[in-house]
Amino acid sequence: GDFFGRQETRPMILDCNKLDVDVQPIPTAGRPESFTGGVGIFDFDVSVGPKKVKAGEPITVKMRIAGNGNIEKITPPLIKDDHHFKLYDARTLPASSPNEVIFEQVIIPKSDEVKAVPEIAFSYFNSKTADFRTIRQGPFPVEIEAVPQQTAQVIAATPNAVLQETKVLGRDIVYLKPLPEKWKYAGDAGWYHSLPAQILLISPAALLALIGGSLARRRRLENNVALARRQKAPKASRKHVQRAEQALKKQDEAAFYQAAWDALADYFGHRLNLPPGDVSLPVVLSRLPKEHEAIETLFSTIEQRRYGLGSGAEPAKEEMKQMLKLLTSTLSKCERMKL
Repeated sequence: GDFFGRQETRPMILDCNKLDVDVQPIPTAGRPESFTGGVGIFDFDVSVGPKKVKAGEPITVKMRIAGNGNIEKITPPLIKDDHHFKLYDARTLPASSPNEVIFEQVIIPKSDEVKAVPEIAFSYFNSKTADFRTIRQGPFPVEIEAVPQQTAQVIAATPNAVLQETKVLGRDIVYLKPLPEKWKYAGDAGWYHSLPAQILLISPAALLALIGGSLARRRRLENNVALARRQKAPKASRKHVQRAEQALKKQDEAAFYQAAWDALADYFGHRLNLPPGDVSLPVVLSRLPKEHEAIETLFSTIEQRRYGLGSGAEPAKEEMKQMLKLLTSTLSKCERMKL
């Protein structure tokens, strides 16, 4: 620039020295199955809770990996696939430090035979010693409480009553009728032809028929657990739908999707006579007469929102309204299906 403050800009090209970098691939020989892409030096911690639940209730497994290396490239360690558990995909939680990553995974025990959460292993490639290292945590003891099942009760039939033979003991004397005090036409209707009298006459028979039908229905439900649970399905789901409506008014997302899941689990559990913990999308679809896209949408969306498996964004109130509308309409359609 000159004395008067005028400036002139001119482009210039500068060359710098080049650096050669030798990039070595991660060895494949000796690579453990639990290797999830970590390169550096790391620590691995696992916590499990709650440790006492009922069959069909969720257990949360939280895994923390901290250290120096490619922390952002590490994928969640795998939990051994056990037929005693139902496993959901792990999600990443916010970490307090850039040198750590936290994963959370929900698992559900299917029965009280489960005694522990399996061992979890995390393997990484040590950049200093140029070899693989494995850190193992667990197994983690848990106490699973069995859920009582309904049992069928069989009631013995009442023996038939013994019919007694009617015996004619003799004949009585037949007297002449006395003269009536008042004559009337044969066509005159008596008091017993009136509507109140007819209602009074048929009331005992109607009451007996009503009691007999009620007792027969009670015996049928006691001897048929599946039928009894089938009739409980609408009422069981209705109370959870009401909870979801209240949670929607309060805009409580967690309570809303928990109530929606309880409505699905209780309805199909009673409707299909399924034990606790076995209500899942594949089981429900296998029992339906045809594919039902709405049921697939309900199960997948509610499970994702319930355990935070979605994109992480807060769902809008309008989305919860649509889910509630889809839930009520789908359960109403299922009620008219013949399963």
